[in-house]
Amino acid sequence: NKNSIIIATGAVTFTLGIMGRVAAGAAGPAAVNLGTAGNFVILSKAGISTIGSTSILGNLGVSPATATHITGFALTLPAASAFSTSALVTGKVYAPDYANPTPANLTTAVLDMQAAYTDAAGRAPTVTELGAGNIGGLTLAPGVYKWGTGVTIPTDVTLSGGANDVWIFQIAKNLIVSSGTRIVLSGGAQAANIFWQVAGQTTIGTTAVFNGNILDQTAIVLNTGAKLNGRALAQTAVTLDSNTVTIPSSPSSTTAATGISSTNATLNGTNGPVDAIGHSFWVSTSTFSTASATLPTGVYSTPDFGAIASSTTFSSALSSATGLPAVTPSTTYYFAAWTDVSGTWYPGAVLQFTTAANVETPAVPVVSSISPTSGTTAGSDVVTITGTGFTGATTVDFGIIPATDVTIINNTSLTAVSPAITTAGMVPVTVTTPGGTSATSSVAQFTYTVSSGSISGTVGQGILAVTSITPIQTAATADGTYANGWSYLFNITVPTNEPNLSMKFADWFNSVASSTIPVAGNMEISSAQAASTTPVVITAANDYSSPALDMVGNLSTNTPGMHVQVLVQVAVPIGTVSGSYTTMYGVQTLP
Repeated sequence: NKNSIIIATGAVTFTLGIMGRVAAGAAGPAAVNLGTAGNFVILSKAGISTIGSTSILGNLGVSPATATHITGFALTLPAASAFSTSALVTGKVYAPDYANPTPANLTTAVLDMQAAYTDAAGRAPTVTELGAGNIGGLTLAPGVYKWGTGVTIPTDVTLSGGANDVWIFQIAKNLIVSSGTRIVLSGGAQAANIFWQVAGQTTIGTTAVFNGNILDQTAIVLNTGAKLNGRALAQTAVTLDSNTVTIPSSPSSTTAATGISSTNATLNGTNGPVDAIGHSFWVSTSTFSTASATLPTGVYSTPDFGAIASSTTFSSALSSATGLPAVTPSTTYYFAAWTDVSGTWYPGAVLQFTTAANVETPAVPVVSSISPTSGTTAGSDVVTITGTGFTGATTVDFGIIPATDVTIINNTSLTAVSPAITTAGMVPVTVTTPGGTSATSSVAQFTYTVSSGSISGTVGQGILAVTSITPIQTAATADGTYANGWSYLFNITVPTNEPNLSMKFADWFNSVASSTIPVAGNMEISSAQAASTTPVVITAANDYSSPALDMVGNLSTNTPGMHVQVLVQVAVPIGTVSGSYTTMYGVQTLP
């Protein structure tokens, strides 16, 4: 007589990857300075094209290509205007054949974009050739990551760090993001602080969700339905197809048009003389002439500030300009410094600057409850999620697996269909929006259940059952040792008349990389409740271990059967491809 239990759907998943330690305060390198290129959500030297229902939040710009190279946006250009508009763009569209000062501004922005690319490419790397260019499934800490190859992202990548932490990715060839894949931000990580420096083409797959600033030496392509929370800064062309592109919020963004810094006060294009006895400023939202000392219409003057330093910036004088309307974000202002030298007032050059954009950071969503709180591993359960900040939700995750269908009811409610999963157990439910990802909590847990099937044997006390599996170590180093491999603790009830326990396992398999870890010689089981605590090595896939563990101890005498714990350990061979691996297990007892 024997008892056995084979759980066909009871796959145990372990993760082989690199877990990033999150330090307090800012971590990683200094941020890349985008300069005036940061004023654009999309900036291209060769052109920007779109088809479908694209939605852009932020400014667009092309240069040296002209406005004819911006296609699919149905641009509206008022006569002699410095920018055009589009129903697809919440922002302004700029081209070098528009009115001044746009041509010069675009030239500067393109130079700043190229300088930012060079800056990002030149940073000293902290990690090189990670995953041989395949980083799917990894969690990455702040730092500088470098590859002499292309990079593929076939499954979700998580960037874990604080709001001020920085990531720079240096990629020598193409960057390819698979369809439906996401760049997930956790721990408060900000898209504004992520920089992807790519020498080849960047391709973001259908419905993928990408976070960060793309600095591409060639082209950037967003396939149908892909979403970009960041910037597309390309030294050739940008191609869109029914995409959502949003300029990222940043902790360092100016949220009010104050504290503006601009060129020093000038006298005929040079710094004013140190013996000047007075300074005043003219300011307007349109350019003007200083040929006459009479204040032109629409130009406003500050008081005489007296003998201020020649290096004083105009920002300190802005709020005192008599009659000037309230300062607004994303507005170009023109000003000139007047300097009193020995009783004669001299005008300086008419200069200009643009106030920072008023970028509002969406609130991070909060999940307060889910219903129902459990379902089967087959998935397809409709789960109602309540909370706050759900507007614009992009994904709902059950553990690390996206829901198969998400319907936003309103800002405080949505429904999601639970995905199928291989392992029974409890997983967190999180909601991701442009504002970030909701935190895991006890009120947002979904329990997957599975039927264990028919289990034979009722003679003696207790029925064979795996009551729970406790993870001990789920992040491994591929060095061929059990100490740095995976380990799990199986809690098992054994019939009292069948104390000899054996286990079997299928070879571990990574479906994404088509990689296998053989169980033969790489797995062992042991138990402190066995007559011998010497580990038993698994010698072949799908064969029960031998010799059996002779169970003589019982962790609980209050319920039928013998309650034992079996430690399962896995040594991950050197050279194993990073990723998530799955196995199937079976448990058998004999008299």
